[in-house]
Amino acid sequence: MALGRYVRPQETGNKLESRWMALSDETAVSGTLLLTRPDAPLSMGCHHFTTDDLDSLPDSRRPRTRHAADLVERDLTCVIVDGAQAGVGGIDSWGSMPLAEHRLDAEAPCTFAFALVPFGADHPIFGTSSLALRGAHLAAALRRPSM
Repeated sequence: MALGRYVRPQETGNKLESRWMALSDETAVSGTLLLTRPDAPLSMGCHHFTTDDLDSLPDSRRPRTRHAADLVERDLTCVIVDGAQAGVGGIDSWGSMPLAEHRLDAEAPCTFAFALVPFGADHPIFGTSSLALRGAHLAAALRRPSM
């Protein structure tokens, strides 16, 4: 997923209402699927930076990296899965809080679930079955109660 090339790097590339995300190498033959329950989509994203690379310094509003061109891609993929996300700014976008209806209550519980499922020709779910059957197996796996 490409990082938005903003002047100041920041958390970016978030895909709202996502039900799945596939992570693979360049061949896309095998990898890992991140799946949610069909009735509970999440916010997901991934890139080759850590959130620390994009965030402000601790106890500061000063960005860790001031310009996107200064970011160096890491030899990793950082996967971000959010159960909820607040609005990004107020009505003036210069530091005021988001409107009340777009804020999250930090004291309220937020629970969510997702599954990581390997995919590829060598994986039993994806061996010789059809796409429809594979989808049924994955949906059934997501509906099973956790132990």
